[in-house]
Amino acid sequence: MIYNIKQAHLSAFRFEWHPEIKRVYVIRLGVVPEVGDPIAFDIENQGAAINAVLIWGRGYRTRQAETALRPTG
Repeated sequence: MIYNIKQAHLSAFRFEWHPEIKRVYVIRLGVVPEVGDPIAFDIENQGAAINAVLIWGRGYRTRQAETALRPTG
């Protein structure tokens, strides 16, 4: 079984936790083919999977903010 995790503030992505292989993947929506990139390994339970998504999202949003503040030219 695969569990999908969605975050409202990261609507361009879908996250999947694969409990049998204990990995969390991020999938960019609207890109063909849909390919999952692993973001966390050895994830034992749903709570740890959600935490991995939250940590990844925090890093993603921080990077987006840093890029937006960078001067161009």
